[in-house]
Amino acid sequence: GYESLINGGNLRLIEDSDLRAAIQRYYAGYADLESNLGIFREIRAHAIPVLYRHGFSLFSEQDLATVLEAGQADPEFVAYLRTGAELAVAQIGITVQRQAEARALLDHINAELAP
Repeated sequence: GYESLINGGNLRLIEDSDLRAAIQRYYAGYADLESNLGIFREIRAHAIPVLYRHGFSLFSEQDLATVLEAGQADPEFVAYLRTGAELAVAQIGITVQRQAEARALLDHINAELAP
């Protein structure tokens, strides 16, 4: 719907200027999220050879002793684990923030549509 409004030049059809601005901010944040996810994917892609070297995949389940053993022998693997943890924290933070923004925007839209 947003793309249709923008591409058709119809965003001005939303009379409430605060709502228009909120929608634009929300979708600008969405573009930032997409950009960050691309960066996260690139970092993860560079780590795959490190995982493969130890017989791991992005989706394999290994016992902690096996992971610790790999880390003791390979500082690059330890760096990957630290980076993975940091990326997970960042993704969770971004997701929680986006969820709050989406709920606030939905509340604003519902208020505008209320009789």
